[in-house]
Amino acid sequence: LFRSGGFQAGVIFAAGFVLYALVFGLGNVIRVLPPKAVYVCGAAGVAIFLGVGFVGLALGGNFLDYNVLAHDPTHGQHYGILAVEFGVLVTVFGVMVALFYAFAGRRRLDP
Repeated sequence: LFRSGGFQAGVIFAAGFVLYALVFGLGNVIRVLPPKAVYVCGAAGVAIFLGVGFVGLALGGNFLDYNVLAHDPTHGQHYGILAVEFGVLVTVFGVMVALFYAFAGRRRLDP
């Protein structure tokens, strides 16, 4: 069975930007990766995931039925899983960086 690590890859990719922020400062990482781009990543990943499901429906299969995505069901499984896992990667990356921006941008209030 072919499996991918979209969630893990998204977290590792986001960790790279978190480390960049820790070394060079939050302002520098926001210039490299603006918050708007992070939010677009979160939404685009969900759209990719849903798009794969709806393409399966449009081709006569069930939602997220990968067998209909190619001439050979095995190839369709590979294409579908890669596309869905890429969508998961993009979503997890966007959400993790957005959470980091939200918490890192807060200022500490001393009494």
